[in-house]
Amino acid sequence: MADTVGVRVESYDVEIGYREMSVDVTAVEAVVTMGVEYMPLLGNTIRISAAFEDMDGDATAVDDVTIVLYGRDRNVVEEISEGIESGETGSYYYDYTLPDEPTIYYYEVQGKLAGNTLLGREIIRLDWVSNA
Repeated sequence: MADTVGVRVESYDVEIGYREMSVDVTAVEAVVTMGVEYMPLLGNTIRISAAFEDMDGDATAVDDVTIVLYGRDRNVVEEISEGIESGETGSYYYDYTLPDEPTIYYYEVQGKLAGNTLLGREIIRLDWVSNA
């Protein structure tokens, strides 16, 4: 004897509504070229520099330029927003005296373009000279 399964089919009318939404997505394409000038010896003054360019390679001025210095474990050691000099269009630099102890290991330069934050991050390779 075969088992039979009863299936009950019901029909429902469901109204699904939607709301039109508009989302403005802005993509900012830029390049941040960074560098450290002068020998990064403990206690020496170095020049941290950054140049902001669009994807066509044209220099681009940015707002609110900030330099952030990080320690070995990537904790913020210092944040600098005043005294950063502007050279040519899109080019910025800051003269920073390294501490006598090796505490600064990374640096970041950031700025705003059209309300978007652009940043570059690099390692500072610390050197020291032995008296031996």
